[in-house]
Amino acid sequence: MTNLETLNLFDNRLTSSSLSLLGVSANLKKLNLSNNELTSFTVPNGWTSLEDLDLSGNQLKRSSFFLPDGLTNLKSLDLRGNQFASFFLPAGLTNLEELDLSNNQLTSFILPEGLTNLKSLDLRGNHLTSLTLSPDTASSIDSLNLQISGNPLVSISLPAGFDKISFDVEPEHYGISYGVIAAVVPKISRVENSLQVSWESGVLQKSANIEGPWEDVNASSPLQISPSRPTEFFRVRAEGSSTPLPEPGSHTLPLNGSLEGSIDALGEEDEYQITVTGSGTLTVYSTGNMDLYGRLLDDPGNELASNDDGGEVNNFRISRLVSAGTYYVRVRHYDNSGTGNYGITSEFR
Repeated sequence: MTNLETLNLFDNRLTSSSLSLLGVSANLKKLNLSNNELTSFTVPNGWTSLEDLDLSGNQLKRSSFFLPDGLTNLKSLDLRGNQFASFFLPAGLTNLEELDLSNNQLTSFILPEGLTNLKSLDLRGNHLTSLTLSPDTASSIDSLNLQISGNPLVSISLPAGFDKISFDVEPEHYGISYGVIAAVVPKISRVENSLQVSWESGVLQKSANIEGPWEDVNASSPLQISPSRPTEFFRVRAEGSSTPLPEPGSHTLPLNGSLEGSIDALGEEDEYQITVTGSGTLTVYSTGNMDLYGRLLDDPGNELASNDDGGEVNNFRISRLVSAGTYYVRVRHYDNSGTGNYGITSEFR
């Protein structure tokens, strides 16, 4: 198959031992192996034409995933929904534009050097407490959309001179540092020699440290912050509320049953506990008129799957093979900009 350019094998049950790509042409440009059961994967040497690689929804770790040198044409790498606790990329990926590592198990991340054309970096739903953009890489990137919501971030280090980065994060505890500035905000962009803090709704608060106490800042969006000021932390609380958004409240969702739920505040996330008594396929989905995003977690809190619009209208739908045990479903508005009622149902077969 010397002219084969696209190969789609997504949504099967392929394992690493049952998959062989030795006969695939080196002219391959797009490979989609998402939503299989791969525990290891190595891109064969000589695949220099590869542009798009999708391995999302598998069980890959850093020790079982290998990219060779010379993938200079690779533009998109999708590794979301795997088990990466750390991450490494080889040198030479100068044309990589999109890197998706969302919903893994990363605790820290350093943007690799040499990604001079990177435009989108998705790190949502990990366990990141710190994020560093190296000066060499940052200074060569023209612009970058960085998605980091759903992480317990304490600090993000931005090198001086990196003036074309945008953040899109939830109104939770995030530390954004530039020089000696730290902030906890839903949106940050660097403008000339200051940080521009923006928020769509709610009240901006500040504190001398991440623990508080927090005080309201009488300012409207956007707010310019000079890096010459002492270290300060900022966050956004919901309009009319004097305290931060609460931790997710847990409810019991019966197996093969339904409940009514509601998002009562911007940024609120509801949690549902499901007890599974045997092995089978667990399906959880929402109903209603809200645009909802759902995540399925195991008992230790590791994310197993997530979905946005897999159900009817803008509802989520998650199906996953599971064994006996306790699982959790977390539900929130997709972009944290809406409130309202919804239904949630579990099915097990």
